[in-house]
Amino acid sequence: MRLHLLDIESVDFTDPVEIRGFVSHLCHLADDAGVSAPDFIPTRESSEIRSLAGKVVKKLDNQLPQMTAAEAFSTLSAYDFAHRLAYHTPADRKFINKIALRAFDAMIHGDKTVDEYEMYRHIRRCVALHDKDYLDKPLKWTCISLEYWYKEASRAYEHSALTDYDIINRVNILFESDLYAYEGHNQHQFKHHLCEQHRSYLDGCNVTIAQQTIPIACNDSLYVLSRRRIKEI
Repeated sequence: MRLHLLDIESVDFTDPVEIRGFVSHLCHLADDAGVSAPDFIPTRESSEIRSLAGKVVKKLDNQLPQMTAAEAFSTLSAYDFAHRLAYHTPADRKFINKIALRAFDAMIHGDKTVDEYEMYRHIRRCVALHDKDYLDKPLKWTCISLEYWYKEASRAYEHSALTDYDIINRVNILFESDLYAYEGHNQHQFKHHLCEQHRSYLDGCNVTIAQQTIPIACNDSLYVLSRRRIKEI
């Protein structure tokens, strides 16, 4: 979709799917405009992209606190990307944390609409950045969850009522994680075995294990390509 076809007034800013789709288009247009190139020179199109991204940010500044915890959390990535496009800097960390931790609290109190796997990954990214807001209860939850998912996978999900979505996400999180505490030096063999066990599920993208590339599936994101390219904008 080209820039002149993007109409921000047609976007339903109460719908996370529409928001993510609109920001995804902006990200791809920014990629096409070369905004992350070292020798990039601003153009009229890039300025219009930044202007649209800024309008998205302003709308979401007001809208995110009014959404349900799950809806707001699922919109955070789009908000952050729009902020980076508009202002060349990540979104305010305190604002992001307030939205994310509201969703975390809702999740641990039984809100099944919050995606626990997206929450897990979000918390682990923040912990890796030494964000102190996540170093207590959220970090403990990720540790307990990882241990549970590891033990579950070790039993090959026997008698499990898990959906395919659950299995794919839990296996992928195990691939992404350091399992030395559970498997020691055998963690790479464990991951290879896990891959073979669930190969029917795990087709789609690649993961690197022990410096070898193994085909697996991963969470599709509208922003995977753009996250790589605009993170330094």
